[in-house]
Amino acid sequence: MNNEVVATIGQKTFSINASGDNRAVIDGSSYSYSFVLIKDDKYSLILNGRCYEVIASLPNNEPPTGKGEIVISLNGKIRTVQLDDARTYRLKSLFARSTAKSHHQTVRAPMPGIIARLEVSVGDEVVPGRGLLVLEAMKMENEIRSTTRGKVTRIFVDKGKIVEKGESLVIISSE
Repeated sequence: MNNEVVATIGQKTFSINASGDNRAVIDGSSYSYSFVLIKDDKYSLILNGRCYEVIASLPNNEPPTGKGEIVISLNGKIRTVQLDDARTYRLKSLFARSTAKSHHQTVRAPMPGIIARLEVSVGDEVVPGRGLLVLEAMKMENEIRSTTRGKVTRIFVDKGKIVEKGESLVIISSE
């Protein structure tokens, strides 16, 4: 059984399609996983061989169904995760775009880290999914991608800069 959800953590969105064979496709990449209740609200998550301790209040101690907001602690770091089924997420996205007053998007850091590399320059045209920069956090490289079509009008960071969660990285103008 496939269960496609969209998880939003801060400004970062992940498409997750989990199947009954302990495989999940996250943003197009396939991972093996195990998500097991240990005790009360403590879970063990093994994702591609890496172990994580997750604390979350989940209804009936079942994995998330794809709707609502949950607060989790992942290896001691607290995060709020908004879960939507794919259809609901698309509808929310369309509504958000149609009511936007501004013709530009400010891309912000989804987590603290260091800028490993820039993949765009001011003036570059971007489309949804195009890599903008790579943010290194907790020894992992995270590609920050465009969610809109437009032109890069401003870059606030350089390679090697340390950024905080929510800090402005890039502005993309759709005008």
